[in-house]
Amino acid sequence: MPEVSVILPTYNRAGTLGRAVESVLNQSFRDLELIVVDDGSTDDTEHYLKDIMHSDKRVKYLKLQTNSGAPNARNAGISVATGKYIAFQDSDDEWLEGKLIKQVQLIKALPEDVGMVYCFVRFVKNDGSSRITNKRKFMPETTDLYKTFLRDMWYMDGMVLQGCLFRRNVFELCGCFDENILTTEDKEFLLRVSKEFKFYCIDEPLVNRYRVDTSLSQDRLKRAKSSVKIFNKYYDDIKKDWVAMYDHYSRINRRFERAGMKREAIRYKIKARYYSMLVKIQNLMRVG
Repeated sequence: MPEVSVILPTYNRAGTLGRAVESVLNQSFRDLELIVVDDGSTDDTEHYLKDIMHSDKRVKYLKLQTNSGAPNARNAGISVATGKYIAFQDSDDEWLEGKLIKQVQLIKALPEDVGMVYCFVRFVKNDGSSRITNKRKFMPETTDLYKTFLRDMWYMDGMVLQGCLFRRNVFELCGCFDENILTTEDKEFLLRVSKEFKFYCIDEPLVNRYRVDTSLSQDRLKRAKSSVKIFNKYYDDIKKDWVAMYDHYSRINRRFERAGMKREAIRYKIKARYYSMLVKIQNLMRVG
């Protein structure tokens, strides 16, 4: 029974899959299983993975018959994972050496209420230029983590699944990925986890995340619709905070604008302005 289960969902990424797989298998921390969940690929993914499995018994291959999206593929991987800790990799991306051993050593030494250790991520563009994503450190002593994320999910932008290592009981207590949310489902999951557990940040980039123009995260309309689903799911908590209401309506407005859905964008812009006014009145009353 391996100590760490690494789950890698993939769909028609035979061209980049090798880099992602090798970056996991070449980690100095060896006590792992790599569960590759093929979400109905029609390219050479299966042939490539069968060759890898012959040379490295840590690789497991799970084939889904139809393409059903990353949340479902990750959940399928979680259902067969046997490790004490669970990590995720994407078929476009690359773990840097030392990533896993640093996280395992840390999470073993931390209290049980710290459910996840994450690192920073280097975002690599198509032209080869790169930047480190939002470098926000959330530590066990950070207070109101759930309230912070609920108010503005932008704070989670530097925190991606490829950079996280979770305790297994996080999924037992918080559940798995919401299969009704087809993009930004990682943020919704982290929001849910932050309500029950503390986080620990390794303040160095240990993952290279590569931009692929055909990736689901680039689908603007799906991102807008996912934002609406997340808002509706957490509405009972969000409505208690006018600033949170403003932030969510503003984000949904911007995403519908970028998707070219003008009517929907205007509807959420009106709501954002209403809560902006309420926040200003609230602030004036506090000053007075």
